Amino acid sequence: MTIRNAEPVDRLVAALLAEPDEQRVTAMLVELDAVADAVWWVEDRDYAAVALQEAAGRARSPQRRTTLLRHALSRAMTYAAGATSGGEGLARSLHVEEIRSMPNT
Repeated sequence: MTIRNAEPVDRLVAALLAEPDEQRVTAMLVELDAVADAVWWVEDRDYAAVALQEAAGRARSPQRRTTLLRHALSRAMTYAAGATSGGEGLARSLHVEEIRSMPNT
């Protein structure tokens, strides 16, 4: 099922920031992937990767920041790998490099 509303992704990302239990965070990231994969998105950046990247700047701990950025990087790399043209691939790989260059990735 494809959805055009990214609000479920935003809700999960907000919950990830508030969740105190690291084991629960791991399960929530799996849930995020399932929800985010259903979001219809036509940009050259994966929506969930962008949301996680932005949320990492608001993380309460360096460990949570790292967790969010690493997951954002993983999603961005997967999104880049699915590019169907040179320009699209370049744009998507620029996002990968942007996340890689962030501290605590």
